[in-house]
Amino acid sequence: MRSVLFFLPRALVVFALVVTTAAAPSAYAQSPDNPPDSKAQEKDQKPKGSDKKEPQVSDGERQLLNKINAATDSTAKLQAAAEYSKKYPKSSMRPQVIKHISAEIARVPDPAQQIALAENFVTIFTGPGEADLINPLLIEAYNKAGRLDDSFRIADVQLKKNPNDVTLLTQMTLLGIDQARSKNPKYVPQSVKYGAVAIELIETNKKPEGMDAAAWSEYQTRWLPLLYQYLGLASLMSNEREEAKARLRKSAEINASDPLTFMYLGILVNQEYQDLAEEHKKVGDGPLKADSLKAAQAKMDEVIELFAHFVALSEGNAQLKAAHDQVLTDLTSYYQYRNKGSKEGLDQLIAKYKKAQ
Repeated sequence: MRSVLFFLPRALVVFALVVTTAAAPSAYAQSPDNPPDSKAQEKDQKPKGSDKKEPQVSDGERQLLNKINAATDSTAKLQAAAEYSKKYPKSSMRPQVIKHISAEIARVPDPAQQIALAENFVTIFTGPGEADLINPLLIEAYNKAGRLDDSFRIADVQLKKNPNDVTLLTQMTLLGIDQARSKNPKYVPQSVKYGAVAIELIETNKKPEGMDAAAWSEYQTRWLPLLYQYLGLASLMSNEREEAKARLRKSAEINASDPLTFMYLGILVNQEYQDLAEEHKKVGDGPLKADSLKAAQAKMDEVIELFAHFVALSEGNAQLKAAHDQVLTDLTSYYQYRNKGSKEGLDQLIAKYKKAQ
């Protein structure tokens, strides 16, 4: 019988080929773009049946509000808002001004300019909770500009104030582990911690206030399995195999249509197969030799199933073509070894997983 060692896999190489990333949920929900209006508040701010009068402003305050409205760009608006904030720090119109300015900054297309404006914003609006409105936007701008140290620093500040912010937790988890896939593992410990909290919040159905049912359902069906996949990948990269396997299998249970989950599982089980193959190599002739070969071949069969699953799900995916082609080559070699050199039945095996989608 040919040694199982003849078929040591090349499939670990595909790990470096996969560069697709998930579009993380945005932590910045743009504020209502309501210009500060000195004549009226939002209708829903006044309870039905209330005789409370609308806020009155002085002529001087009205002039500054009009100056904010009349400003033609974000920089000028922020300058006018700074003047307003200094003169009327206790005004009831202040929240409306803050929302308007944050919405203006959100529309700025250049991340560097957004950062400059947002950083200026937090020096102007220093009241309790006022920076919370701009910080999520600042995090995204830092991400776009590649200033990840600053991004994680602000995220940590935000999460200390609101530890159940599942959107921000998810966003930073995916960001940090994507960095690890790009050979920058600096943020993995923080990202894994955030991901574990996000998973717990989703699994215990702690829907954030203000999030609608459709958005929450997406967290339960889309982001939860992706979080498990990313944490599994982090464990795989740090060679924590049992933890990686548990997380990846959980991801596959929730979403059986993501090809990457099955590729990562295949890589992991492939590592287990290599270990068994090395053990087989060291065992002397006799019953133990046969048993070790049987164990290694059984593990190879697991790899075959996982690789077939990945190949089926990744077929036609342009981003995964390189990985698809390489895994298919490895799958074919394994399958032929286990079937006396024949490929008969391989197409049917792959087709089985296409039908299972």
